[in-house]
Amino acid sequence: MRLIPEQYECLRTEIGIREEYRDSLIKSKTGRVAECYAGQTGDNDREIIDKISQENVIIDHLKGILERGVVVTDASDTEVGLGTEFDLLVTVRKGRVREITGVLVEETIGIEPIGEKLFVSMDSPLGEAILGRAAGEDFTYQAKNGMMHAATITALKASAIEEKGIKKAMK
Repeated sequence: MRLIPEQYECLRTEIGIREEYRDSLIKSKTGRVAECYAGQTGDNDREIIDKISQENVIIDHLKGILERGVVVTDASDTEVGLGTEFDLLVTVRKGRVREITGVLVEETIGIEPIGEKLFVSMDSPLGEAILGRAAGEDFTYQAKNGMMHAATITALKASAIEEKGIKKAMK
C-alpha cells in the first residue's frame, strides 16, 4: 500500500495511543500485568481481557499496514496524483459553492484526521474525477449519493514532507 506522509504519521500516532490504552487496561483491575497474547492472564475479568485482546488485534493490523506500506513523497504540483494537495470549488445544492481542501490518497485507512483537509481515495468518485487534472480545470462528478456536482480545481500543491527512517515508494 502506498501511503502519503500524513497517513504514515497518523498510523504511528494511533498505534502509540492504542498501546497506551491497552497498557492502562492491563493494569486497571488489579495492578497485575495480563499477558493476553499467550492467552495467560493474571486477572479474571473477562470483559477487560476481551478489550485487551481487541486492542491487540487492532494494533497488529495497524502495524502491518505500517510495515507493508511505502511512503510516497514525490507528488506533483502540476497535475493531481497520489499525495497531491488540492483546493476545489464545488457547486452543491441550489447553486451554492463549497470550498474543499484535500489530498489524494491510494486508499483511506480509517484513522485520518477529520478536519480542514479531506483525504480522498483514488477510487472514490471525486478521486477518479480529479486524477490527472491540472489547476484551473473544470469537471463534473457523480457523488455516491447520485448527485452530480460541477467543480473547479483552484490550486495544487505537492506534498513536501520528507522524513528519515521511512520506506519510500520507487518512482
